[in-house]
Amino acid sequence: MAITHGELTIDPGRGQATVTAVISAASFSTGNRARDRDVRSAKFLDTGQYPDIVFRGETLSHDQRRWTLAGDLTVRQVSSPVLLAIEVSWPGPGSRPTRPPASTGTPST
Repeated sequence: MAITHGELTIDPGRGQATVTAVISAASFSTGNRARDRDVRSAKFLDTGQYPDIVFRGETLSHDQRRWTLAGDLTVRQVSSPVLLAIEVSWPGPGSRPTRPPASTGTPST
């Protein structure tokens, strides 16, 4: 799925993050054309009526194994709480800090 717009701000010292990601519902793809067409139809995503899927997150947490981000996922104007697992990659050998750097940016696809 393609992110059409996004914004990310992380404050690891306070354990907070604000994230907004707008995803093109029409970009849904499993590699099976018939299934994708069905999922994009009015039966499921209804991409003609609801072109965007939106994630808004605000609570960043971390334990010894992983980072997670809690937020709301909105599909067809219905919001549901979700918890996203975050995989963090750090540049360079042996440079894995205990928390991510504070940053603001736009996600790339």
